[in-house]
Amino acid sequence: MVSLLIHHLIFLLPKVLIQLIAASEADRDIVYYTFNDQQTVDTLMTLWNIIEKEKLTVGDIYTLIVNYYSEISNLSSSEIKEFTLLEYFKTIHANKST
Repeated sequence: MVSLLIHHLIFLLPKVLIQLIAASEADRDIVYYTFNDQQTVDTLMTLWNIIEKEKLTVGDIYTLIVNYYSEISNLSSSEIKEFTLLEYFKTIHANKST
């Protein structure tokens, strides 16, 4: 179960963000079906709340993704598992709030 959760956090969020960027640029709506997976709902809502609260633009989100992957490029896989893209967004949000 833990490895599934880690896989979920590492691979889901970049895909969601890329789809969100594409939908925004195409001026299209986007719908996610979570199939009653509360962890996915919570993760996506946390991410969305940060995006809304910080009023992030497509350019901001893209820059955050690029910066995140730049920061993790020299980390071990166990360190990457602990520092997910969601954690990076939370860190940036917390730093802006202080």
